[in-house]
Amino acid sequence: MRVLSIDTSSEAGGITLIESDTDIYRLNIESTQRVAENIYRYIDEIMKRCRLTIDDIDLFTTLLGPGSFTGLRVSLSVLKSFAIALKKPLLGIETYRVMAYAAQKVRDSDRILVIGNARRNELFVALYDKGLNEKMPIRIIPTVELEGYLEEGDILTVYRDIEVEEFLPEEADYMRIDKDLSYSCAELAIRLYNSGNGLSSVSDIEPVYVRNDVVRIKV
Repeated sequence: MRVLSIDTSSEAGGITLIESDTDIYRLNIESTQRVAENIYRYIDEIMKRCRLTIDDIDLFTTLLGPGSFTGLRVSLSVLKSFAIALKKPLLGIETYRVMAYAAQKVRDSDRILVIGNARRNELFVALYDKGLNEKMPIRIIPTVELEGYLEEGDILTVYRDIEVEEFLPEEADYMRIDKDLSYSCAELAIRLYNSGNGLSSVSDIEPVYVRNDVVRIKV
């Protein structure tokens, strides 16, 4: 199975093409604005380098957020157009679930708390179990409340925004992961697709925007 994955959910991002679990081509991009402005060119470049056409892709996937709202809309719109035109499946996965998956590959943990910078002295938080099931939906909390989420112990805190480090207690068990999650997203998409989970109508897939509660915005 060939999977094309795009990550425009952070300040840096990337595009990954994998076949089953084998990395065929990976393009890391320092600015998601550059991805948004040149996304078709980047995809065309990858296809040519791999001697493939877009019709050779079996599954499209992208991160849904929370993250860069413009970047999320651009990548999802592009992949929706491919999926609809080619009648291929599209899997959208919440960014924090992909982050939990990326961490779980490195450190086996029963509970993973994913956090992100929500600005305004606030943090995004979401909790997942070992099977990547969502135990606490994505929400926004004041930074001063973070320690209360860590009091139970035996919890791995995962983040990629370096700005959140100042809010982590010294005794916390935490891990910073790569900015570009396109490869992990592709791996997780294969896992979900093969298990029959996460599939929905292409038109129903929407980016996730979080501010006080979760609001899904139509593309």
